[in-house]
Amino acid sequence: MTDTHYAYTPKELDAVFEAVVNTIFDVPKDIADDGQPAPKILVVAGVQGSGKTYMLNNTLLKIPGYGNYVHLYQEYFRELHPRYAEFADQDVTRRYKHTETFIWELCSRIFAYAHSNTFNIVMETALDTKAFATVISGQALAAYQFDVHLIGCKKDFVHLSTIRRAFNALEAGTLERFVDIATIETSIENAEVILNAFEEACMRVSGSTITLYERGFGELKDRKKICSSRCDRVDSLTPYVFTNEQGTEITLQEQVHRIERSEALPTPCSFASFIALIQAPVSGAEDRLEAWQEAYTALPRMRRFWQHVPPRLPETLWSYIKKYSE
Repeated sequence: MTDTHYAYTPKELDAVFEAVVNTIFDVPKDIADDGQPAPKILVVAGVQGSGKTYMLNNTLLKIPGYGNYVHLYQEYFRELHPRYAEFADQDVTRRYKHTETFIWELCSRIFAYAHSNTFNIVMETALDTKAFATVISGQALAAYQFDVHLIGCKKDFVHLSTIRRAFNALEAGTLERFVDIATIETSIENAEVILNAFEEACMRVSGSTITLYERGFGELKDRKKICSSRCDRVDSLTPYVFTNEQGTEITLQEQVHRIERSEALPTPCSFASFIALIQAPVSGAEDRLEAWQEAYTALPRMRRFWQHVPPRLPETLWSYIKKYSE
């Protein structure tokens, strides 16, 4: 049964939106020295399974200064679906599916209200659609100072991560879904136009920043910051020295990947580094063992929730086991 079986009226959506507005927008706005709004947007971008929400909640939002940012999406929004009580007793993957259209419509309304009223915004994107690039580069966000965090992950890592995440959700009763490899590949195909839009957006307002991270098996499981750039002058992005997760200062000479734009360097460049991280092979013995273990340990969990798993999941897991046994 799809979400169309749990239809709601425009008035019901209006009522949910009004209730959310009265809750999440009770925060002050940033005001510049000239008395004009100085809105900011924090963006975490990466394909499904890259660790966006974890990074946001456990790292970025613990940094002082984000207390007055409005979240465009919260997990509890799904339970605000006007028909939620009718499918609340179904498994978590079905509840997730039934609320997808509702979430897109509600969050689109929240986003429109937030930027039209110049509130600071927190946004996550899984690079689901190329149309997102139009939003980023459009006039609606032209006055916003961007703080963009891009997470590049090997494709097998993120796919296995989404499988583990879905099983964790089934066990915990939280809302989640299984993500197939085709969905991840679509996001990768969308990445270039979206990342190019992020670069352009970061060059519109001085003080904007864009940072690239690598995540994967082994030592990369906790994420590694590999480069960061700032808009010191409109229409430019300048790499700068940063301190990594271990407290070590990483100089410009040590940054293999860079995001740099100027009159002399007019070509977008973040996607080249992003796709290089995604397409890099899993070659280390310990990393390959971890990939094998991820797939192998999912098998008994699959048997427990066999009624809820995608039909091709067994074949997918065995293909990973074979791939990383060789």
